[in-house]
Amino acid sequence: MDFKRFFRFTSGERRGIYCLCLIIIVLVCVKAALSWHNNEMERLRSRIVSSDSIKKHIFRDRPGQDKGTYGNNAFDSGKKTAQGGNDHARYAEKKESRQTRYRGHTKQDKKADTPNKDLEEEIRQWQKAAVSYSHNTEKKRKDKSNAGLMVNLNEADTTELKKLWGIGSTLSRRIIRFRDKLGGFCDTKQLAEIYGLKEETLAAMLPHVHTQGARLRKIQVNSASVREMKEHPYISYYMAVAIDSIRKNSASGTITDYSAIAAHRDFRNAHPLLKEYISFE
Repeated sequence: MDFKRFFRFTSGERRGIYCLCLIIIVLVCVKAALSWHNNEMERLRSRIVSSDSIKKHIFRDRPGQDKGTYGNNAFDSGKKTAQGGNDHARYAEKKESRQTRYRGHTKQDKKADTPNKDLEEEIRQWQKAAVSYSHNTEKKRKDKSNAGLMVNLNEADTTELKKLWGIGSTLSRRIIRFRDKLGGFCDTKQLAEIYGLKEETLAAMLPHVHTQGARLRKIQVNSASVREMKEHPYISYYMAVAIDSIRKNSASGTITDYSAIAAHRDFRNAHPLLKEYISFE
């Protein structure tokens, strides 16, 4: 086995490998940064929640800032120094002030415990909008069904392709681009080779598309250059080089049938439909 030939890459393939490695490194770094950021945010959030719960507990149990000190120490001090009623009057005034503050804190706590009506209203509006969006999406999906629709893959433009369920502007352009590179579709199952086309969308499409009357644009292997041949999706660079080598080494300088190239090792994993796109004229 020729290992040098196996590990030989073109400049374009090397650039692709470098770009792929760079993308993988960037994705790993981004994932690590996001994980660290999420951990920090979760730690900070837990601290804030713990601090708020402690403060709320303190304010509920101690409405006045100096409840314990106020109640006992002030009373004892007044008791020791009261001589005619002045100290008792000051104590009564402080007690009234303390009760006023307590009532104020109690009202604030009750107000904090009541549900936020604005928030509840926003939640109801959001739920209503979500239900409306779901109904509209389902309606659009039913309106864009494939019932009674048949599309010729080799003649349809983007407007016709977008009539199929699940096909938008992006996928319709990809289908046409792939069709141009192929030289036309010879089988509807070739749609499975298009990037981004989901299985459920493909399953819904297949009964409503066809390739009848297909006129494929074939590659003239006896006259096409290596560069022209490798542009086809089913022909790699090494397959194009092998075709050129077989053509040059043949007695007549041409290739007469597909079996002449099918026996080459570079064609062992060739696409089953490749022979439909090759001409030996």
